[in-house]
Amino acid sequence: MRQVCPPTIIYVALHGAVVRVLLLTPYPSGSTSGVSSFVRAMEARLRAAREDSIVVEPVPGPLPPGLGNAALGFRAALAVFRNRKFINVVHAQQLHAMSLCAGIVARLLAKRVVLTVHGRSPIPAGLRGLVFRFTERAAMAAADEVVFVSANLRLQFGGRGRVIPNGVSVDRIRAALQNRDSVRKEYRFGSDFVVLFVGRVTEDKGIRTLLSAFEGVRAAGFPIRLLLVGPVDPAMRGEVDMYASRAAAGALLILGARDDPYPFFAAADVFVLPSQREGLPLSLLEAMAAGLPVIASNVGGVPEVVDGQTGILLLPGDVIGFKEGILRLYEHREDAAAMAERARLRIAELYDFESVWKSYREIYGSGAESTT
Repeated sequence: MRQVCPPTIIYVALHGAVVRVLLLTPYPSGSTSGVSSFVRAMEARLRAAREDSIVVEPVPGPLPPGLGNAALGFRAALAVFRNRKFINVVHAQQLHAMSLCAGIVARLLAKRVVLTVHGRSPIPAGLRGLVFRFTERAAMAAADEVVFVSANLRLQFGGRGRVIPNGVSVDRIRAALQNRDSVRKEYRFGSDFVVLFVGRVTEDKGIRTLLSAFEGVRAAGFPIRLLLVGPVDPAMRGEVDMYASRAAAGALLILGARDDPYPFFAAADVFVLPSQREGLPLSLLEAMAAGLPVIASNVGGVPEVVDGQTGILLLPGDVIGFKEGILRLYEHREDAAAMAERARLRIAELYDFESVWKSYREIYGSGAESTT
């Protein structure tokens, strides 16, 4: 049964189960962010644990101007209080005001609080920066268990908490991959080499670096195409369209947000992620699980997954490096295939979502009630 609640609150209740979890996220569940993907995966796994479930998903809704974070915090705290007789675990995402408010109320009600930190936002200047730092520290203090998605991220916060890496459903990804030839025929790729980016098309994701590198590749006369799959930041729309207008017809495809990006993983030859900052990006793990070689920025937890054996690691903003990396994989297909296979095996061994679920289920269990 599905119900509607205030934006950004997801409620998962398992009737008759030992663990009854309230999942909170500051991002709409339908967005393309890694946090939203993680929450959807956790929600699905919780529901699979018992057939009888109630799921409350976020819906778009207006927030008071300038008071968005405070409104989210209030709604999260209210959700915890209203469901206090049913839930025994609150699982919040990110060092956000809603995590802090929900955590405080949950602790007062003797509920277990789990906080997953997926990444760290830039710290604003001035008074906002002071509030930002206070919220970070207070949200962590309100949690019984703080989880970081990468060892690098944990170190940024002084080594507190534990690391549970992001994970992806390897079997589901492999099963969802469509026939490569049929997808390439549909989009008329022919024999061209296809470079794929999946994620938010924003400056933070290094899109300027990628577009500049791609323009250099095309200027050299190589039959290489670039696919951008994900929502385009309005602030970058004009710039992205400018690059598309300068490229040859069909060389740069801007496909927008897609519910199912897996056909493009099947059609592509390499995945590129030139981000300025990251936690441990799910799109990268998905690409590797799909059997693609990757080229990525040396930021956050990316080097924990990508090395010279499983992909090419570069400094963020290195336009020449990304250009040369694309050309290297284009010119050395056998090396790229071997790299892709090593990447696939690494994700299957260390980053499968089932292992992630088991780790969180163990954490949830500390706040569970006995069924006897």
